[in-house]
Order: sequence, then C-alpha cells, then structure tokens
Amino acid sequence: MKKILVGAAIGAIALAGVAAAAPANALACGTSALLVNGPSDTANQLTWFSPTGTVLETVPMGESQGYGDIALSKDALTVFGVQNTDPGDPAGDVVDLVDAATGSVKSTLTMTGPAAGIGGWDGAAIRPDGKLIVGSNASEKVFTVDTATGASTEFFDYTTLTSVESAYTTGDFVTLDNGDEIALGTLNDGSSDLYAVIRIHPDGTGIILGSVENSWGAGRVGDDLQLAGSDGVIRQIALADLPIVEGFDPLTTTTVVDTGDLGSLWGAAGTKDAGTQECVTLPDTGLNNGTALTVGLIAAGLGIAGAASIVIARRKRA
Repeated sequence: MKKILVGAAIGAIALAGVAAAAPANALACGTSALLVNGPSDTANQLTWFSPTGTVLETVPMGESQGYGDIALSKDALTVFGVQNTDPGDPAGDVVDLVDAATGSVKSTLTMTGPAAGIGGWDGAAIRPDGKLIVGSNASEKVFTVDTATGASTEFFDYTTLTSVESAYTTGDFVTLDNGDEIALGTLNDGSSDLYAVIRIHPDGTGIILGSVENSWGAGRVGDDLQLAGSDGVIRQIALADLPIVEGFDPLTTTTVVDTGDLGSLWGAAGTKDAGTQECVTLPDTGLNNGTALTVGLIAAGLGIAGAASIVIARRKRA
C-alpha cells in the first residue's frame, strides 16, 4: 500500500507541474498580448494582458522603476524603460533594459545627441528597424535612438501639425505595416486641449486623426490599437478603422477591461508594436513553455504508470 501511495504522489506532483507549465491562460507562440506598467497597491509592476483583457502575469519592479513609458523588444524578453524626469536631469538620459521575466534591470543605455537633456519621456516603442522611438512631454520633438550606441536622431516635430497652436507627446507609438507611426499626443486647437491620435509618415510629416480618451500608453494587439488609460481602463480601436485623412472628431473606442486597483496606467507596449511580430516566448511564465509541458506530461505518465504497475503487481501476488 505504501508503494501505491508513493507512485500516486509522484503522479500528483508531476500533474501539478503540468498545471504550472500550462495555465488556463496559455498563449500559443506568436499570439499578441499587451504589457502595461503602472502601480499596484504597493509597488511598481509590469502586467501582461491577453487581447481580451485577462491578466496573464504580473512582474514586480523596484521603487525607482516608475517609468514614464515602456517599449518591448521583438522577442518580448526585454523591456526598455524611459524616465519622466525634469529637463536637464541626467537620469532622464538613461534607458533601463529590464528583464521582462524578473523585472530587474539588466543594463542601461545612455541617450546622446539631440535627445540628451530633454527629459519628460512618456512615449516609447521599438520600431521594425530595431531602433527605439521616444517622445517627451517637455518637448515638441520625437527622436529615434540606436539601442546599441544610444545615439539619437530627430524624427518628428509636433509643431509641423496644421491647425494647432501647441502639441507634444503624452503617450506612445505603434508602427503600422506600411511604415507609418501611430502616436498619442496632447494638442490645443485654439479653443481646448485634445488628447489625439496622430499618424506620422516615414518622411517625418504627420496629420491628426482624431481625439480619444486620455491615454498614457498604447500597443498593437493583433489588428487593434489598445490604449492604456490614465483612468486604469484599457480601450481599443481597430487599426482598419483609423482615419487616413486629417480630423479632430472623437474616435470611437471600445472598453477591453477596467483594471481596477492598478489605477493609472503609465505606459504600454504590444508584442506587435514593431510591425511583423516575431514568434515570441513570454517571459518565464510557462505560457509558451512547450518543453516544460512535455517533461511534465512524461513525468506524470511515469508516476501514474508506476502507481498502476504496483497495483497490478499486488493483485497478481494476491
């Protein structure tokens, strides 16, 4: 009887391993997801959301990691965190490269060139060419940054937008299949402030597409633009529904999920922000760990088989 219990216990432990390796929210490799940064009740954290708003994983971060925005590498293993500091603060020139699995800072990158000294970074994304694109609420400018050297180049100037008196970045960036960037920003049309969606063409020209709810982050999730709201709500609009001509009218969004106790969402990144998505493995959560699942199944099989063989043996001896 003791051997039967041992065999059953081995099987149970192995099955528990299978459950851990393949949770109910498991994503197939390449499935889109949204990563947001923002506070929990006690600390800064990263939170992975499925396309329908289900929490897949949370990753705690340190006290100094209250980033103005985040960008996500194509393989979804590295998070680039930018700081919303005052202009001239040297800390604003430093980009943290964060391990998406643990929340710890792996290395840092110092921005040089025209982006240095600007601060106020609250928009960031990785482009298809591998460069980081960043925008600031302290400047009307958008820059690209070489992630190997930190060298920056001016990419877009919000003051070139027509029909506005002032404009600056207060959100994020997403690259479309045709190379256009979708950006979020605050505009003043002479009568009121609008939180707007802007289309930036590869040649550095741009147009206003319309206004949306106050959003501090955005990410491409499948064929949708998902917006991380300052009110803690994630909303979305189909990319195909974005206008291609200039306009200031409100754009229709639908609610994906109200994150509740997460509070304000400071930034976001999608696994498809850089256009064509690589086959990603989400960070150390078991969500795509086929090897662990296979091993778990084998272990479970051995455990159950062992228990069954003992029962059979006992019956034969009886």
